[in-house]
Amino acid sequence: MKTPSLHYHSATSYSRRGMNNRGLDWAHQPTLVKSYPLDLPKVTLPSFGTVTPASLWDLSDANPVPKVLGLDHLTSILDLTLTLTAKAKHPSGDFYYYRSAASAGALYPNEIYVCIHDVEGLKPGVYHHDVFTRQLTTIRKRPTRQLLAVALAGNNQDASITLFITAIVNRSAWKYGERAYRYVLLDAGHVLQNLLFALEALGIPFSSGYDFMDASVNSLLGLEEPKEACLAYVKIHALNPSPVSVERLDPVPELSESIRSAARTADVELEYPMIYDIHRSGDMENTRFPGDYDTPGPSFSGPKLENPIKITPLKEFPDSLPYPQALFLRRSKRNFIRKTLSFEQLIQLLVLLDVQSSTGGQGIRHYSKSITTGFLAENVQGLENGFYRCDFDQHSFGLMKPGHFQPLMASVCLDQNWLTHAGLHFLFMASLNDVDHQWGSRGYRYAMMEAGRLGQALYVGATALGLGCCGIGALFDSEAQELLELNQDSFLCYLVALGPVKS
Repeated sequence: MKTPSLHYHSATSYSRRGMNNRGLDWAHQPTLVKSYPLDLPKVTLPSFGTVTPASLWDLSDANPVPKVLGLDHLTSILDLTLTLTAKAKHPSGDFYYYRSAASAGALYPNEIYVCIHDVEGLKPGVYHHDVFTRQLTTIRKRPTRQLLAVALAGNNQDASITLFITAIVNRSAWKYGERAYRYVLLDAGHVLQNLLFALEALGIPFSSGYDFMDASVNSLLGLEEPKEACLAYVKIHALNPSPVSVERLDPVPELSESIRSAARTADVELEYPMIYDIHRSGDMENTRFPGDYDTPGPSFSGPKLENPIKITPLKEFPDSLPYPQALFLRRSKRNFIRKTLSFEQLIQLLVLLDVQSSTGGQGIRHYSKSITTGFLAENVQGLENGFYRCDFDQHSFGLMKPGHFQPLMASVCLDQNWLTHAGLHFLFMASLNDVDHQWGSRGYRYAMMEAGRLGQALYVGATALGLGCCGIGALFDSEAQELLELNQDSFLCYLVALGPVKS
């Protein structure tokens, strides 16, 4: 019997025999803006402040300490997490805006909410962040420590700010149908990694996680389930914590219908029962909390890792753009050219993944056990072409199978031939049966969001090194299994292609 994760992923797999092609209903294209009642108070964020440029590879080296936070700090956090970075003019004359976090199909399903506990210049309460207007809309006016004690099961005692990342399903499902849950999870991981980079750059201590009481958090934020649901949170540690008694906690009061309906994206919205089912199956009552487990990893039928190569930070490394410039210049680029990648560039990317997989904030490191990272190398200086697997616990990688894989993987990825020119295909894989067994159905969220999180790290890292990068979630799943010699319970969840591009 298939586990819920395995059932969903299998049922939404692409094959050459059928991809559930669906026409797009342009008359009901989802809006990208939440429409709250006009009488809700709003706070306009000040102009984006100056962030000291720093090497992306040095961000995690700091030892941050709690500090008094003001509205300017919150502004920097939000602008570094999700901001508009480019625009394109459509034939209709309207402009379409692109963002600093990657998104499948540029559909941007994710939203950010902020619970303020102790911030100078901002009253305690719950706020929604509007990336277009750079305003905070007040959802709740009352202090939220007690409410969050319910929603986070007491895991919010020392927070000055708690940020939540949600997803509005219909924005992605409008194009991708039932398969869209994969993409909203990947996209949430993209946004989360930007948030972690921001806090590291600003020297602000934090904890992050994917585990919370779903119904309580969704009610706290005024979300209309199952159209919108919370996926991740980050709490910023307070300078002077104010403990909350959790002995007697009242339920989170529900907000008005006018607030909860703000997630509706069109006059006509379809239902997506498979998405709703897999998400509900991951409720906390069906979940085992993550601990220091050995990584389940995908089950390989091919040769085991031999002669591992250490992932060692370089004393001198290639020239790179500083953070946050690399973040703001991040784009999805596909115009790869056949040009040799230096071994040093590969090592820098692996160092970034190694660090972010293990030290991406207190609390998140357990979740990285849900996936295994590998890569296909072609035309990397001093490295044999082939399929490599990473072991971040041992800070190493090694050759699984030699060969020229890029043309074969391009075929797997819906025959997108531009992938043949990318020197590196990073692979994020998961044994869904093992993930379900280890954590329950919520483990599917862990695997997909972790894949997206590390994928976003690659996006920013590639930009810093002057390389192009593009994430791919569309592929023929069974063909990927066959090419990578995975068993039937293991899948390639996400591919991120990197390499030199035309200038």
